[in-house]
Amino acid sequence: MKDLNEIGKMLMNSSKADKIKAAANSPEAQKLSKIIDARSVEQAAKSGDMATLQKALAQVMSTEEGKRLAARLSEEFNKE
Repeated sequence: MKDLNEIGKMLMNSSKADKIKAAANSPEAQKLSKIIDARSVEQAAKSGDMATLQKALAQVMSTEEGKRLAARLSEEFNKE
């Protein structure tokens, strides 16, 4: 599996970088950032703690903001 930093660099160097940045700065993402514990998620990602990551994702997806943000990102990544 690729290192998270490597994946991040690949995404930021892709043609979708502006869309990813816009989504990350959206009102939905800003509200979600107050709901989740970013340090806990980062640590779980680095250590491969899938249970914690799944819990965080479920928490995000249980909100209307999370659903809207996921739909927005899905739409952007499925465009050609």
